[in-house]
Amino acid sequence: MSPDELKRLNIEHFERLLARTTDQKERSKIAHLIIEEQNKPDDAYPRRDPQT
Repeated sequence: MSPDELKRLNIEHFERLLARTTDQKERSKIAHLIIEEQNKPDDAYPRRDPQT
């Protein structure tokens, strides 16, 4: 899985959590996680060796 795919999946996961959360404190935390994930550089994600 490429860093772009992993980032996209993480953001989609957090967006689903945000959609079903009503507590404002939790929504704020999740929104912050989405922003962090969007700003994360590609080298923050582990890379799999294509030969394994």
